[in-house]
Amino acid sequence: MTAIEFVASLPMSQQNNTAKDNDQDQDQDPITKMRDQLIVRKKLHYHCRQINDIMCLIAVFGLVLMIIDTELRLNQVTATSIVLIRPLIGISTGILVGLIFYYQSINIRLYAINNHIADWRVTITIPLIVIILGEVLVCAIHPFPYNNKPTSMSSLLNDSGWIQMFLTLPMFARLYLIARSVTLHSPLVSAASSRTIGYLNRVPITISFILRALLQTYPALSWTCVMVVTLLVATWSLRVCEKAMWWPINPLLARPTESTSTFSSAIWLTIVTFTTVGYGDVTPLTYCGQ
Repeated sequence: MTAIEFVASLPMSQQNNTAKDNDQDQDQDPITKMRDQLIVRKKLHYHCRQINDIMCLIAVFGLVLMIIDTELRLNQVTATSIVLIRPLIGISTGILVGLIFYYQSINIRLYAINNHIADWRVTITIPLIVIILGEVLVCAIHPFPYNNKPTSMSSLLNDSGWIQMFLTLPMFARLYLIARSVTLHSPLVSAASSRTIGYLNRVPITISFILRALLQTYPALSWTCVMVVTLLVATWSLRVCEKAMWWPINPLLARPTESTSTFSSAIWLTIVTFTTVGYGDVTPLTYCGQ
């Protein structure tokens, strides 16, 4: 008598018990469990990539609004529409902070699966909490969303104008989301073969691991992108400092019409500083610029 005939000859209750036992044995099969974990891991990776792409778009949108708002205020534009920009920056910042918590919750589940942890709450440690709070702090910094239209350059420094400028420049720190997006779209993460090899060999394919791999694979392109972005951010920040944050090193120095407040002079000074040449023909005139 075969096994199928033996099971068929049993009463219905015993057949159900036998089926349940077989299901439990199948659930306890390590190959099946590993397959299920890899499927869930793939879905979570895809979900993380989608959420991070949305976060990148929102962060870039907020940066573009911040640059437009700052340029309009530096050029003393008093249009009515300018009062709507900072509230939009505040709304985008709130959405971004909410997505950070959502992304980290998915990342915690992914970490639990990679390390065979049944209860995801075990993965919540003090270093992880510090990382999450630091990420929230970086993305939460933005100008106060109140409506004020500058009527002159001096009004930028009245009341809390200088605080607004110091809250504007750190928004460029949100660009770290682009680096994370590049790593999440890397073949080391998107390819099933590399994920499986890393999973089976307990090799953590983290962001730092992927960045090191990219630097080794594409060193020229990677460093060029980093240098160009750093150059542009430093140039624009220097220009804003020299034009808006007028606290001169020499108190007797009058505000010049042409100095590092122009983009061409600011980018020249930034390039000279980066290359450690230091001609001295253009120098920062304010403490903020220094």
